[in-house]
Amino acid sequence: MSVNRVGRLLLILALCAGSGAALAAADLPTLLTAWLLPENSAATNPDWQDAAVNSRGVVWTTDGIVPKPKRKGDYAFPYVRAGHVIVTVHGKPTHTILGKTVEPGPWRVELLGPRGFVAVARLEMENNAQNYNTDIPAVLRKAGFSLKEYKCSKKTEPASFGNVVYRIAMAGHKSAWMQEDWSCGSAGCAQAISMIYAQQDADAAQCNAL
Repeated sequence: MSVNRVGRLLLILALCAGSGAALAAADLPTLLTAWLLPENSAATNPDWQDAAVNSRGVVWTTDGIVPKPKRKGDYAFPYVRAGHVIVTVHGKPTHTILGKTVEPGPWRVELLGPRGFVAVARLEMENNAQNYNTDIPAVLRKAGFSLKEYKCSKKTEPASFGNVVYRIAMAGHKSAWMQEDWSCGSAGCAQAISMIYAQQDADAAQCNAL
């Protein structure tokens, strides 16, 4: 197996911020597909164990699920399982950061929900990056996902910050909602993606159109 092939099989390494733990990589479309429920599933939401096991490449930093700290503007679910991962597209990290050397930029992973199930699975860049320019909807459509704007719109949200909720579907899986958030400033841009399983949680998104 070639070095390039190994890299594409999730062996890109980075340092978990401040912890010294090695991070593996996860292909973006593969990870988001894993967060969708199989079409023949009787469940409406993933359970905590399945969601964690299916999140291949994620290095978890919490033992099981723990009470979630309250944060302004954040989802109100009481529990979280958190971790980190390097997100890749076509085998390459979405962005880099300057640590002791130039390193792949990590994303924070959060599974959020009540005690019984996962309500939201979320990816969020841990740092703003000057070199980040990944068009996540375009990447997913090219990988075979169907995305239709459900709430808010790229045409009306500010370029500097905003969010769009999509109805997301993939063959062989149940459809869900995906919220894309972005924020850009002098330090560069940051982005977050949330997989949402209930319409009421998708409807809670606040548009920023002027």
